[in-house]
Amino acid sequence: MVNNFISNAIKYSPGALKVVINVDVNNNNLVFSVEDFGIGVDQNHIDKIFERFYRVEATSMRYQGLGLGLFISGEILKAHQGSFWLESNSGKGSKFFFSLPLNWESKPKPELKDNSYEDEFIKLSYNSLHDYIESEWKGVQNFDSVTMGGKLIFELVLLTGSAKILNDNSKVIGNWADASEEGRQVWFPALENAGVRHFAWVQSPGIFSRLAEKNSINQAVGNLKVQFFDQKDAAEQWLRRI
Repeated sequence: MVNNFISNAIKYSPGALKVVINVDVNNNNLVFSVEDFGIGVDQNHIDKIFERFYRVEATSMRYQGLGLGLFISGEILKAHQGSFWLESNSGKGSKFFFSLPLNWESKPKPELKDNSYEDEFIKLSYNSLHDYIESEWKGVQNFDSVTMGGKLIFELVLLTGSAKILNDNSKVIGNWADASEEGRQVWFPALENAGVRHFAWVQSPGIFSRLAEKNSINQAVGNLKVQFFDQKDAAEQWLRRI
């Protein structure tokens, strides 16, 4: 898998003198990246890569135009609760990432205290002055962390009766697309049934994370309005005007 990422970076940097390899740890996940200095990947192709790997209805299209090595790498990562993503600038190159959890330690069940909660993945609070719930997600996310966070948000909605949520993904790193189906099929319908009517979503700077955000709600219907924002201030102002 590492060899595939590095080989691709070299192949797509024919005129460059180097590729850049980096290894980091974030939220108990190993994060590996390879940066090339080729022509980059245009947005339309990034969308297609996301669709073919992370949308159920596109399973039969996975081999088309992606390369067997990338497909196999993605399947290996999924099998170990990891993920991959990429960032790219047209004409400047691309940076491919993958993450893998470092261990499988079980943790005690998270509990809200005084209408708030915080761990390495998420910070939750209730703004009583403006009557909205604020969820701030942090670092590398995975299926378990997103599912746990969704449950806590739902519990806080039931406790406070708030109909508004400020969901801040501006500090999220990577790709949590495997959990987006859970959001679309379980959590957004549950929030709507619990009375939530306005959901202000501050987007992550990462391309794959933004696509996962859209995938979470693109079939949401009914009385729950979701609005995306690039800046937290704009999201706060929108909720306070309602």
